Amino acid sequence: MLPAAAGLGARVDASVGLARNGYRGVAVASVLLAVLSAALSAAVSALASDADSFEGILQLAFSGRLWGLLALAFVPWLYLNLVIVLRLWAQAEGLVRGGFDDWRVALLALPGALLAALVYVVVTTLGTLAFIVPGAYLSVAWILWPMTCVVERCGGLASLSRSTALVSGRWLPTAALVTVVTVVVALAGMCAGVVGTALALFAGSQDRLGAMLGSAVSFAAGVLLAPLVPAALVIAYRACRASQAGSSTT
Repeated sequence: MLPAAAGLGARVDASVGLARNGYRGVAVASVLLAVLSAALSAAVSALASDADSFEGILQLAFSGRLWGLLALAFVPWLYLNLVIVLRLWAQAEGLVRGGFDDWRVALLALPGALLAALVYVVVTTLGTLAFIVPGAYLSVAWILWPMTCVVERCGGLASLSRSTALVSGRWLPTAALVTVVTVVVALAGMCAGVVGTALALFAGSQDRLGAMLGSAVSFAAGVLLAPLVPAALVIAYRACRASQAGSSTT
């Protein structure tokens, strides 16, 4: 096995191990994320049910109702992910967190995190659409902004520049780790969806129990998979900090 591949495999294993070992501390946030995802999916499906034509789907895609709903859901989604990041960081560092401290810190960091997320999405999307390469570069250079925002208490824009400094010299390893873990999570979620659909079909399309079983499988998968990408960010962040001259992960 090539050294680069071996190193990537070790970092992926470390991410999975961190998510597993720290799951108790993030279980509540993971369940809330799954509930939020299920509620959002149901709301979007309700909106889409009114779009009975291609023109209707296009109108929905550009409607204020859809984007307002997504924006409203994004705030608690981001907050819960910040909590997970903080708790997994504490697990990786061997820190003892008590009570609702991480929830409080994440709440204080939320305004700056919302600004950083907005700039990240807008700039990387425009960069990708216009020239592809700048968007791809920035999407990785800025990827650690949730870590710098809550761990180092950087402000919104400062968290992006700090992430760039950390990723400098480790762009490819960071991109590889986050991409692989994200793909694994997406594939696992798709497999759970297929299993859920198969259960519903097996029980009968009109059987309410079958639909509930299918939804339960997808919900359980969401709960279990929620910490994986945040764990990859923690592992990438620690590796980037360790690679900087005179720095440590503690």
